[in-house]
Amino acid sequence: MDDVTAAKIMISSLDLTSLNETDRPEDIKRLCARAVTPYGKAAAVCVYPQFIPLVLQNLSDNIRIATVVNFPAGGTDMTTVAKSIKKALKSGADEIDAVFPYHSFLDGEYDLCREFLNMLRDETGENTLKVIIESGELATVGNIRGVTQMCIEQGADFIKTSTGKTKIAATPEAANVILE
Repeated sequence: MDDVTAAKIMISSLDLTSLNETDRPEDIKRLCARAVTPYGKAAAVCVYPQFIPLVLQNLSDNIRIATVVNFPAGGTDMTTVAKSIKKALKSGADEIDAVFPYHSFLDGEYDLCREFLNMLRDETGENTLKVIIESGELATVGNIRGVTQMCIEQGADFIKTSTGKTKIAATPEAANVILE
């Protein structure tokens, strides 16, 4: 495969993301401008929920809008997360990125984790649900595999390695476990 073809495939598979506490409207406008390249367009633009209206105004070419809920800590307040999902979808988000409740998993609260994932799937409906498992915090292959399987069983559309906000984020090893 030549480099141009490879670039087109990779770009069309990526979420162009800005989830910085310091993001300003100008940053989000620049992000939207970068979503279309000579080699194709990004799969989605992912921003904090408050920026969804700005993305709608500045994004073209039918690029999907993704946003985060319970980010980055992975809290399990289901009422708050459900309200956040509803509000994000009503604002124009196409995709929801939620952080898996890895603290609960590590504490052995597996039923709570499944219930949380079911709530995410129900609230997201037909929209895309991406679950960020925070693989660096899960630490072991067994934990990463178990969480990945749980996410698949409960209907996640995509599984992501990490928020990028913890000491250990995405690793090739974690990505391999998820892919397996």
